[in-house]
Amino acid sequence: MNEWIGFIIGRLLATSTFLLGAVVVAQTIIVIFRPRSSRAYCLLWGLVLTQGIVFLQVPIQLSTTKAIAPVLNGVPTVNTTSPVATGVDRTAHPEPHVASHEGAPREWLGYLSSTAATAWLLGIVIILVRWVMAYCHFLRIAECPRCDIAMWNSEASDLCRTHGIRRHVNIHVSANIGPVLYWHPTGHRIVVPHKMWGSLSEMQRRTILRHELSHLERHDIVKLLIASCVALLHWFNPLAWFALRRYEESTEWACDDAVAVRSMTTELPMQRHCLAWGRPVVPLLALRPLTA
Repeated sequence: MNEWIGFIIGRLLATSTFLLGAVVVAQTIIVIFRPRSSRAYCLLWGLVLTQGIVFLQVPIQLSTTKAIAPVLNGVPTVNTTSPVATGVDRTAHPEPHVASHEGAPREWLGYLSSTAATAWLLGIVIILVRWVMAYCHFLRIAECPRCDIAMWNSEASDLCRTHGIRRHVNIHVSANIGPVLYWHPTGHRIVVPHKMWGSLSEMQRRTILRHELSHLERHDIVKLLIASCVALLHWFNPLAWFALRRYEESTEWACDDAVAVRSMTTELPMQRHCLAWGRPVVPLLALRPLTA
């Protein structure tokens, strides 16, 4: 058991070191080359996060040959250390046992490995509990009635057909939460604040809906969930959370680009202002795997 624990902790530290180096390399590439493509950013930070799941070792097999007794002048040599060859039974006169001090370091290493594994698992459990509690809290505060304004529902339905989204995405209206797309046990929902949503023009509402539906079209909620699980494995490494934030930013940028392409424009100051103004009150770190 201690050997398995030591192996897992060793591989975890190795992959975390690879992840740290990948973050440094990615940030250096961004500073030097300054790529302007959102796909490049998504790919770059996605590759960085994949370094955190490389737990496997590549086995290498070396061919071995059996030891063959040397032959001198056609006559095989005899092993003089054998009791048969020497005629002396060494079992009757065993050599004195020499005390070894290798047991103590192994015991300490086993104790340290078990302690590190316990702390690692405890940290994962604590973060998971916080995420679940935050998600349940968000579900409670985001519980609001479905939109009963036909024009707003029609806009969402039209855009779902345009994006090729077969599942129906319900629009829910709240007092001060949103706009935000999140997963609910009954399906995906988009929550919008009633006062702000009513003050926007149809083009502005459609632009914001395009952004939110782009997350669903790109499967960003699933991707962020997987990325968050990778960062969770390396919760003790702050650069893992840094890479996760950069990946989340790249998905937001990619959705902005998708909206710009479909809207045939590259300037969306009003829409971005609305998106920044309408963020949910729950911390995004806790809701990252569940909202977009």
